[in-house]
Formats: sequence, C-alpha cells, structure tokens
Amino acid sequence: MKSYKVKMSSAARKKLKKMDSTVQRRIVNWLKENLEGCENPRRVGKALSGE
Repeated sequence: MKSYKVKMSSAARKKLKKMDSTVQRRIVNWLKENLEGCENPRRVGKALSGE
C-alpha cells in the first residue's frame, strides 16, 4: 500500500509561524500522529459541505 507524506506550503508555514507556539506544536503533532505515513488520510477527515 501507498504511504502518504505531509507537505506544507510556504503560505501554510507562514500562517503556522504566526500562531502561538503551543498551538503550533499541537497542529504539527496532530499531523504527524494522524496523517504522516498513513495509508488513507481520508479516514480522519470528513467531506466539506455547503456552498
């Protein structure tokens, strides 16, 4: 099976750097724990709805 890798755009990195350091760590840790190396990244998300 294919293993996914998380890549962050430069715009996302800029926005992340503007956040509080605790929030930054929580986001990065969540991405590493839930998405990095997983076989199906859609298992932890849900489809967007609305307009």
